[in-house]
Amino acid sequence: MFKILLSFTFPLVAVITAFITVCIVAVVIFAVRLVIGTNCYHYFYQNNPFYQTDTYWETTDGKITLYVTEGGNGKLYLEQNGVITEYHLEQPFKTYNVEIYSIEALEAIHAYSAESCCEVWKCTKIKDSEFTIVVDKTTFFEVGQEITFYKTRTQGDGSLP
Repeated sequence: MFKILLSFTFPLVAVITAFITVCIVAVVIFAVRLVIGTNCYHYFYQNNPFYQTDTYWETTDGKITLYVTEGGNGKLYLEQNGVITEYHLEQPFKTYNVEIYSIEALEAIHAYSAESCCEVWKCTKIKDSEFTIVVDKTTFFEVGQEITFYKTRTQGDGSLP
């Protein structure tokens, strides 16, 4: 009888050791994901120009002005042939893409859709007071064109500076 009990002891120790090892590995993975995820989350929002509420960004020639409202939304003022046109801009959650929508198209169909989206930009080279976009889809520019914006002021009312 004693020999039978000893034969079960080895597998039981191996099972308990494996279980403890798996638990330790799971706790370490959870802790690492928590620390990395939290730091990435804060880095994204602190450095993303479209989450810097009430800021104005402008190109060097002054023909394109962005006003960031809140939550990745804002207004784009585009000057073409001396006429300034207003557009709505939106940044999908946790991305560096920016979508520009025609206000007239939004009012006509009451929804964000491919038909009302006239520009798609990708934010790159993000610094504290400037960032560059690369045009992915366009109505006004060329695909692949890079445009740099500079922070001009904070705390506005959404009107043109």
